[in-house]
Amino acid sequence: MKKYICIILAAILTLSFSCKEDCPCDCGLPQYPCGDKVIILPYSSSNTRSDNFTITGAQIIGDSLRVDIASSGCAGSTWKVCLFDSGAVMESYPEQRLLWLTLENREACDAVPTRSFAFDIAPLQIQSDKIYLNLQGWNEKLLYDY
Repeated sequence: MKKYICIILAAILTLSFSCKEDCPCDCGLPQYPCGDKVIILPYSSSNTRSDNFTITGAQIIGDSLRVDIASSGCAGSTWKVCLFDSGAVMESYPEQRLLWLTLENREACDAVPTRSFAFDIAPLQIQSDKIYLNLQGWNEKLLYDY
């Protein structure tokens, strides 16, 4: 029995220290994987933590949302960006959803690079064939027509 417990503990320790490039970013919430997919959570943007950034562009291409952001840093190559949706659909025509971004930026340079990030927004589709996406920090509604 002790042998099995040791094997299980060893496996857990190995898995907990094996995270490298695929580690989730720290968005001020329990660890969620960042990357190219929208994260749907029943939270508001005030519950997330983010470093400062500015959205310089946003557009929908097919089932992807492309967002350009600028922030202080060296080149932005280590930035981790998460896209969140609260899961709520506001009733209007067409319906609307509220999205927000978080940035984890550990670069300490005086430059202000801009980087583009693309997110799969197909999980945001509802029964109708289009929906407005309201991206916090971007002044234009984005019409997602699918």
